[in-house]
Amino acid sequence: MEIEAKIKLRSPSRLRALLRSAEAERRGLILERNWLYDYPDRSLVRSDKVLRLRQDQRVRLTFKGPRDAESRFKSREERELEFPELPKAQSFLKSLGFASCFYYEKYRESWKLEACEVVLDELPTLGLYVEIEGPNEEEVAKTVKRLKLPRKYITQTYVELLHEHSGTTQARNPNFRFPQDHRSILE
Repeated sequence: MEIEAKIKLRSPSRLRALLRSAEAERRGLILERNWLYDYPDRSLVRSDKVLRLRQDQRVRLTFKGPRDAESRFKSREERELEFPELPKAQSFLKSLGFASCFYYEKYRESWKLEACEVVLDELPTLGLYVEIEGPNEEEVAKTVKRLKLPRKYITQTYVELLHEHSGTTQARNPNFRFPQDHRSILE
Protein backbone atom coordinates (compact mmCIF):
# COMPACT_ATOMS: atom_id res chain seq x y z
CA MET A 1 0.00 0.00 0.00
CA GLU A 2 1.31 3.42 -0.95
CA ILE A 3 0.41 6.24 1.46
CA GLU A 4 1.96 9.57 0.60
CA ALA A 5 1.60 13.30 1.09
CA LYS A 6 2.58 15.43 -1.91
CA ILE A 7 3.18 19.15 -1.40
CA LYS A 8 4.38 21.90 -3.76
CA LEU A 9 7.79 23.21 -2.71
CA ARG A 10 9.33 26.60 -3.50
CA SER A 11 12.92 25.87 -2.52
CA PRO A 12 14.75 22.82 -1.20
CA SER A 13 17.06 24.68 1.22
CA ARG A 14 14.73 25.08 4.24
CA LEU A 15 13.47 21.51 3.98
CA ARG A 16 17.02 20.14 3.68
CA ALA A 17 18.05 22.05 6.81
CA LEU A 18 15.10 20.57 8.72
CA LEU A 19 15.92 17.08 7.44
CA ARG A 20 19.57 17.45 8.54
CA SER A 21 18.58 18.74 11.99
CA ALA A 22 16.21 15.76 12.35
CA GLU A 23 19.17 13.49 11.50
CA ALA A 24 17.51 12.12 8.38
CA GLU A 25 19.70 9.97 6.15
CA ARG A 26 20.31 11.45 2.68
CA ARG A 27 20.26 8.65 0.11
CA GLY A 28 21.23 10.58 -2.99
CA LEU A 29 20.04 12.34 -6.13
CA ILE A 30 19.08 10.51 -9.31
CA LEU A 31 17.42 11.15 -12.65
CA GLU A 32 14.40 8.92 -13.14
CA ARG A 33 12.99 8.03 -16.53
CA ASN A 34 9.33 6.98 -16.38
CA TRP A 35 7.05 5.39 -18.99
CA LEU A 36 3.37 4.83 -18.39
CA TYR A 37 1.77 1.89 -20.13
CA ASP A 38 -1.86 1.13 -20.87
CA TYR A 39 -4.01 -0.90 -23.21
CA PRO A 40 -4.88 0.84 -26.51
CA ASP A 41 -8.37 1.62 -25.15
CA ARG A 42 -6.81 3.36 -22.07
CA SER A 43 -8.79 1.13 -19.72
CA LEU A 44 -6.20 1.41 -16.93
CA VAL A 45 -6.31 5.22 -16.89
CA ARG A 46 -10.11 5.21 -17.02
CA SER A 47 -10.22 2.96 -13.94
CA ASP A 48 -7.67 5.13 -12.04
CA LYS A 49 -4.92 2.51 -12.30
CA VAL A 50 -1.30 3.04 -13.29
CA LEU A 51 1.27 0.76 -14.88
CA ARG A 52 4.65 2.50 -14.75
CA LEU A 53 8.07 1.41 -15.92
CA ARG A 54 10.86 3.33 -14.18
CA GLN A 55 14.56 3.40 -14.91
CA ASP A 56 17.05 4.88 -12.45
CA GLN A 57 19.81 2.67 -11.02
CA ARG A 58 17.31 -0.17 -11.42
CA VAL A 59 14.47 -1.02 -13.78
CA ARG A 60 11.12 -1.49 -12.00
CA LEU A 61 7.59 -2.12 -13.14
CA THR A 62 4.97 -0.75 -10.76
CA PHE A 63 1.23 -1.32 -10.71
CA LYS A 64 -0.87 1.18 -8.74
CA GLY A 65 -4.51 0.49 -8.01
CA PRO A 66 -7.28 3.09 -7.74
CA ARG A 67 -6.83 5.89 -5.19
CA ASP A 68 -8.72 5.76 -1.92
CA ALA A 69 -11.10 8.72 -2.15
CA GLU A 70 -11.57 8.72 1.65
CA SER A 71 -7.90 9.40 2.43
CA ARG A 72 -6.51 12.91 2.94
CA PHE A 73 -3.31 11.61 1.36
CA LYS A 74 -2.75 9.77 -1.89
CA SER A 75 -3.37 6.20 -0.82
CA ARG A 76 -3.53 3.21 -3.16
CA GLU A 77 -2.46 -0.39 -3.63
CA GLU A 78 1.05 -0.69 -5.05
CA ARG A 79 2.89 -3.73 -6.41
CA GLU A 80 6.36 -3.71 -7.90
CA LEU A 81 8.78 -6.06 -9.63
CA GLU A 82 12.27 -5.59 -10.95
CA PHE A 83 13.70 -6.37 -14.38
CA PRO A 84 17.38 -6.91 -15.23
CA GLU A 85 17.32 -4.33 -18.05
CA LEU A 86 14.99 -1.84 -19.74
CA PRO A 87 14.58 -3.53 -23.18
CA LYS A 88 13.44 -6.79 -21.55
CA ALA A 89 10.80 -4.95 -19.52
CA GLN A 90 9.58 -3.03 -22.56
CA SER A 91 9.40 -6.22 -24.63
CA PHE A 92 7.51 -7.99 -21.84
CA LEU A 93 4.90 -5.21 -21.66
CA LYS A 94 4.51 -5.11 -25.45
CA SER A 95 3.97 -8.88 -25.57
CA LEU A 96 1.10 -8.48 -23.08
CA GLY A 97 -0.61 -5.91 -25.31
CA PHE A 98 0.45 -2.76 -23.44
CA ALA A 99 1.69 0.36 -25.23
CA SER A 100 3.65 3.30 -23.85
CA CYS A 101 1.29 6.28 -23.56
CA PHE A 102 3.31 8.82 -21.58
CA TYR A 103 6.95 9.60 -20.75
CA TYR A 104 8.39 11.94 -18.15
CA GLU A 105 11.66 12.59 -16.38
CA LYS A 106 12.17 13.57 -12.79
CA TYR A 107 15.14 14.45 -10.60
CA ARG A 108 14.65 12.87 -7.19
CA GLU A 109 16.59 13.48 -3.99
CA SER A 110 15.77 10.83 -1.38
CA TRP A 111 15.95 10.94 2.41
CA LYS A 112 14.97 8.46 5.14
CA LEU A 113 13.44 9.95 8.30
CA GLU A 114 12.38 7.34 10.82
CA ALA A 115 9.53 5.30 9.29
CA CYS A 116 9.08 7.60 6.27
CA GLU A 117 10.79 8.21 2.98
CA VAL A 118 11.02 11.91 2.11
CA VAL A 119 11.75 12.79 -1.51
CA LEU A 120 12.30 16.11 -3.23
CA ASP A 121 11.20 15.91 -6.87
CA GLU A 122 11.94 18.29 -9.73
CA LEU A 123 9.86 17.88 -12.89
CA PRO A 124 10.01 19.67 -16.25
CA THR A 125 7.60 22.63 -16.35
CA LEU A 126 6.19 21.85 -12.87
CA GLY A 127 9.11 22.66 -10.58
CA LEU A 128 9.65 21.23 -7.10
CA TYR A 129 7.55 18.97 -4.91
CA VAL A 130 8.10 17.00 -1.74
CA GLU A 131 6.56 13.58 -1.19
CA ILE A 132 6.44 11.85 2.17
CA GLU A 133 5.64 8.16 2.02
CA GLY A 134 5.09 6.07 5.11
CA PRO A 135 3.55 2.89 6.50
CA ASN A 136 0.35 4.65 7.63
CA GLU A 137 -1.39 8.02 7.67
CA GLU A 138 -0.30 8.76 11.24
CA GLU A 139 3.43 8.45 10.41
CA VAL A 140 3.03 10.56 7.27
CA ALA A 141 1.13 13.28 9.17
CA LYS A 142 3.72 13.23 11.98
CA THR A 143 6.55 13.71 9.47
CA VAL A 144 4.72 16.53 7.64
CA LYS A 145 4.31 18.31 10.98
CA ARG A 146 7.91 17.68 12.06
CA LEU A 147 9.20 19.16 8.79
CA LYS A 148 6.89 22.18 9.17
CA LEU A 149 5.33 21.65 5.76
CA PRO A 150 2.02 23.21 4.76
CA ARG A 151 -0.94 20.86 4.87
CA LYS A 152 -1.93 21.60 1.28
CA TYR A 153 -1.91 18.03 0.05
CA ILE A 154 -1.98 17.23 -3.65
CA THR A 155 -3.64 13.92 -4.51
CA GLN A 156 -3.10 14.20 -8.26
CA THR A 157 -0.32 12.17 -9.87
CA TYR A 158 2.58 13.95 -11.55
CA VAL A 159 1.15 12.81 -14.88
CA GLU A 160 -2.17 14.50 -14.11
CA LEU A 161 -0.35 17.66 -13.02
CA LEU A 162 1.75 17.67 -16.20
CA HIS A 163 -1.38 17.22 -18.34
CA GLU A 164 -3.17 19.97 -16.45
CA HIS A 165 -0.23 22.34 -16.76
CA SER A 166 0.34 21.74 -20.45
CA GLY A 167 -3.28 21.32 -21.51
CA THR A 168 -2.59 17.94 -23.13
CA THR A 169 -4.68 14.81 -22.98
CA GLN A 170 -3.44 11.30 -22.41
CA ALA A 171 -4.40 10.39 -25.98
CA ARG A 172 -1.65 12.59 -27.42
CA ASN A 173 1.28 10.60 -26.00
CA PRO A 174 3.22 13.57 -24.57
CA ASN A 175 6.82 13.50 -23.41
CA PHE A 176 8.18 15.66 -20.62
CA ARG A 177 11.97 15.82 -20.71
CA PHE A 178 14.55 18.16 -19.31
CA PRO A 179 16.65 20.04 -21.86
CA GLN A 180 20.02 18.35 -22.44
CA ASP A 181 21.88 21.19 -20.74
CA HIS A 182 19.53 21.29 -17.73
CA ARG A 183 21.13 21.52 -14.32
CA SER A 184 18.80 20.39 -11.54
CA ILE A 185 17.94 22.81 -8.78
CA LEU A 186 18.51 19.84 -6.47
CA GLU A 187 22.20 19.56 -7.35
